[in-house]
Amino acid sequence: MEEALLLIRWPSLGLAVRARPCLRENPALCRQIAAALPLESCMGHVVISGETVWLPTPILHFGRENMVTRQTGDVYFFGSGQSVCLTYGAVTETARVNKFAETLPEDLPVLRQAGRRILEETVYSARRSQVPVQVRWAGPPPGPAPEEARPQGAAYETAEQFLLRARAIWAKEPEEITLLRSGVPLFPGGEEMLSRLVLAESETLLLGQRMLYAWLLMARKEAIPLEDVRQLAQAVLAGEDSPLASLERLGLGSIARMGRRYLTALEALGNKEEFIALTGAFCIYCNRMHRWVHAVFPWNLGLGAFPQRRPDQLAAVAALARRLDGTGA
Repeated sequence: MEEALLLIRWPSLGLAVRARPCLRENPALCRQIAAALPLESCMGHVVISGETVWLPTPILHFGRENMVTRQTGDVYFFGSGQSVCLTYGAVTETARVNKFAETLPEDLPVLRQAGRRILEETVYSARRSQVPVQVRWAGPPPGPAPEEARPQGAAYETAEQFLLRARAIWAKEPEEITLLRSGVPLFPGGEEMLSRLVLAESETLLLGQRMLYAWLLMARKEAIPLEDVRQLAQAVLAGEDSPLASLERLGLGSIARMGRRYLTALEALGNKEEFIALTGAFCIYCNRMHRWVHAVFPWNLGLGAFPQRRPDQLAAVAALARRLDGTGA
């Protein structure tokens, strides 16, 4: 029987790599990945943790089945950010990751080439461009994904509407993001737009990865009752100074409007399964919107204004300053 391999392809780069899924070490996550294929998304590159690229997915996964220290070629899942990540070189973080596949050794040079191209096009370049990505099986899939019965009820209907909205913006830049990156504010304020982008980046990250995902983890614990997580969500998201109000002032009104629908639906929830479905769908939308903000953020400004320097470079500059002002030898 032909081996089941994942094919990760970047059409605009003319590059592709194959990865072997860890079916034995990480079966639950592999099943979720298989159910989401074929997948089309857009690439991003980490800006802190080293030589790693990522692609957003609609997958919500809460397990930690195969936690390893990341190595070149590892394909892992970043849970709170709903992203598939590929490490193509050196990393600067020691946190372990949930590995579910490994790039074939003979494809590592191609992976490194793709990683450098994605870094240039999505971070370093002043004129950044989207890098589409396709993920599918290179050969026969390991088996059909099990079909799940679709639950009924108002909460599930609202969740499905949220997911439809997320699918509509998955590969197409939302109009709000176009205005934001073009410097067109929907609310009056100062003449510069960098502060709006900084706040949009941080607020969307906090809402999806740090709040909604955390509430999902809480709701999955038997010891925490529905009413506790419901009241927590209401306390954080309701009010004039809530994250929803802040995002609306920044021009991301779609998140605010969906958040108000989310709060209304919370009132009628009957169990934690409904909470998880509703909050999960809202989380998927918010995380995708954050990734869009991340894609248009001017990371390249750091290259000129705040470049990374080594201690020995700073020591040389300090020695030069002392020599020129007469305080040094």
